[in-house]
This record gives sequence, structure tokens and C-alpha cells, in this order.
Amino acid sequence: MVAAFFLYSGSQCALADRVIGPQSFFEPEPFLATDESKPNIVVTIKPLALIAAELIGDDFTITTLLAPSANPHALAMSIQERQVLAGAELVIWLGGRFERFLVKPMAQHTTAQLELGALSTLTWPGRPQEDLHIWLDIQNVKVILDALAQQLIALKPLSAQAIQARLQVALRRLDTTDHQIHRRLSQGREQSFIVSHDGYGHFVNAYGLKQLAAASRLPEEQLSMRKMVQLNRAGGDPRCLIAEPNERAGARLAAALGLPLILADPLGRDDSITDIHGLLLALSQRFETCLQQR
Repeated sequence: MVAAFFLYSGSQCALADRVIGPQSFFEPEPFLATDESKPNIVVTIKPLALIAAELIGDDFTITTLLAPSANPHALAMSIQERQVLAGAELVIWLGGRFERFLVKPMAQHTTAQLELGALSTLTWPGRPQEDLHIWLDIQNVKVILDALAQQLIALKPLSAQAIQARLQVALRRLDTTDHQIHRRLSQGREQSFIVSHDGYGHFVNAYGLKQLAAASRLPEEQLSMRKMVQLNRAGGDPRCLIAEPNERAGARLAAALGLPLILADPLGRDDSITDIHGLLLALSQRFETCLQQR
């Protein structure tokens, strides 16, 4: 899954306490030296950049390593991406179970790193580290922000007060977002659905939704006939099939199961998604649409 769900071709940008256009935020640009007064933070994928943006203000620069189209499950790093990684004073990544291409580089990385999948107070929908789409649970986003705030203060102690102030604002806003999502999905919790791959578990668990089955573990997996039979026999009157926008097999699978196809992006690839709140609210809207199908 993404899965589903993961890190985006080296675009460097300074995120300030203002709205920043998605072009400057995420699109690839040549690697540039950063202002020495602003430590450079490298994150692997867009959702992590959105979370980090809640705290960094104008005290740090941030670079997103992978492009939205990159598949972190099967990736060979480019020279430019290696340069970006080498220039980081802090690397924020999910961990080797999702970002396998980073296992060796991170073992050799000499400056600070924050492996989010290893944080001890995360909530997991199943066995730990089986689904690293941890940002789909707002409680996990809070855990990440707390851990990140400590790392940022260690890099720039003189900004500690500003970072702590941003943290408190972010936590309060997350509570508001959480309330909005609970209210949006409250009427459909008794309805069930199937997912094309098992990348929404943190979101499903956080909001008490009824996922009947997952067609595959990762988006790129081929669906066997045996699995198709199991899905057809799942019962439970599912309202839809939920798939990622980039899954080619999603439409075929929905047609084979006789279900409406609802596209839901756990990575927030669309340029209109400019903060973690927007990502989670957009995802909740897609699940609401699914649960309203008749």
C-alpha cells in the first residue's frame, strides 16, 4: 500500500509562517546550498513535509526527497537525491520497512535522523510496523510533532520558544480537524467497504470504520484468482472499493466485484493539499462518499 500509505524528488524550499504555493513546496529543483543560519531538514515524502511545516516556521529550510510519483517500495536513489540527503542536518523518514532504499544510506548518515516508525508511543491498527501510513491517525501526528519539536530545538535552541508555541497551535488545530472528521463519518460507521490494498488501516482504526477486506498488501501486487474468490465471498454488503488514484487495477477490480470505485489518496499528492489537515479532511470526504453509496 502505499500504501499505500509514502518520497518526493529533491525540492528545496523554506517554509515560513505563511501560505506557500505547492509549486515551490514540492516540485523538483536543483540542489542548492542552504543558509547556514537555517538548518536544513530533509523529509522523505510529502505527508511528512506537511507535518514538519506545522513547526519549522522561518527558522529552518525543508527539502522533500522524493517526487509524488516515486514508489518508495522499489526505488534506486539518484545522485541528486544522495546530495540532498548528504546536506541534511536532520533527516525525517518512516523506516526501512517502507523506505527500503534508505536503509543503507541512513546507516551511514552521520547527522541527526528521526525514524518515525520506531517511535514508541505510536498507535498501530494491527501488528506494529505492518502499515507505516502512520500520519493517517491524528494521535500519531501529535506523537510525531512532539518528537520533531525536540529535534528542532536541539538543532536551534534559541528558537525553542517559537517552536513550542507552534507546537501548541498545531495540537489545538489537530483536535479541531479530528472533531470535524468524526462528525463527517459518524453517520456511516455501520456501512462497510473493501480496499484495493491495505494502506488505510490507521485511518480506519482511528475512526472506527468497517473495512471488510483488502485485495492486496501493496499497490503493485498482482491479484490472484484465489484472492478474487475470497473478495467475492466476503459478504457484508460493501458500499464501494477504495483505491489510490495511481492504481491501474482499481477500476478493473471494482468492476469485477460490482462495486463503485472511490479514489482516496493517503499521500495527498494533489497540489491543492497544502497541509496535513487538508490531507486528512480530503481523505475523510472520500470515505464519506463511499459510505453513502447505495
